[in-house]
Amino acid sequence: MRVLGLLSIAMAIATAQAAALNKRVTAPVATEITDLQTIVTQLAKVNTEVSAYTASQGYGGALKIAGDSNTLQTDVKKATTDCGAITGTVSDSDATAVLNEVAILVPQVQATLQSIVSKKSVFASVPLVTPLVTGQLTALQKETASLDSCLLSHTPSDQTATAQGYITQINTAFTSACSAYGVTC
Repeated sequence: MRVLGLLSIAMAIATAQAAALNKRVTAPVATEITDLQTIVTQLAKVNTEVSAYTASQGYGGALKIAGDSNTLQTDVKKATTDCGAITGTVSDSDATAVLNEVAILVPQVQATLQSIVSKKSVFASVPLVTPLVTGQLTALQKETASLDSCLLSHTPSDQTATAQGYITQINTAFTSACSAYGVTC
């Protein structure tokens, strides 16, 4: 009974938080925020898998990571599509809400890409894994750049520097990872 009661309280809090979010931002921005949260969750999953990867998992283990990376690409594409549904420049409060999510996203991107760099020798020890990794890196970078451009296009001028700062951090992390693997992103 106690577990059910705690679960009910947790659901009520989550619903209240979602309702509060929806009252503070426009519907398209609320969708974008949800998309960014989904990306953070999927990035964490990919980072955990990359960090735990061992050569003994072989190509099959790398394919699992690639599958989750493909899901991440799909999540980023959806976020870009949903971003495109936003018309014009958003309000300062909407931009702040989105940038707050991006602030959470940036360290997750950096950590995931750093994990990929740190596993380079392990990936290289398994035939065909390095090309798989480089393909995922370049595809994710391309999708991420599209999302970055879209988000920036809707950011008010007084918050552009903050948005550009986050984009620069993401681009630097991708450049570093791609460089470690000898590919251009």
